[in-house]
Amino acid sequence: MRQCELGQHSGEVAHCSPLPSRSELVNSAPVIHPSTSFVQWIHEDDLFRRLADSTVAMAFIAPQNDIRPSWPLRQLAALIPRAVFEEVPAVDHNLRANDPQIWVDVITRACRAHIDDPG
Repeated sequence: MRQCELGQHSGEVAHCSPLPSRSELVNSAPVIHPSTSFVQWIHEDDLFRRLADSTVAMAFIAPQNDIRPSWPLRQLAALIPRAVFEEVPAVDHNLRANDPQIWVDVITRACRAHIDDPG
């Protein structure tokens, strides 16, 4: 976890330790999907227990006009301690291809939220 020292003024950050490298993050993350098969993984008996115990920050993002319902993502976000759910208004299923700038904005905002609040 990134450690920061506060400055003399309220909200001022004097110094932060370096962010971990990608390999450090990957190697320190709990194993959630160890199987070679996604289908096998989603049928594992302890899947929801492991997700509920996960300390990894997660963002579940659904387009408002998606062809798939958003309730499973809402349920996962409610189950996982550091998860959030966001529904992107007025966009269709293939958000990344149909509205690339909205996609970039949504993903940037989600990533920034986890950087600003590393938990």
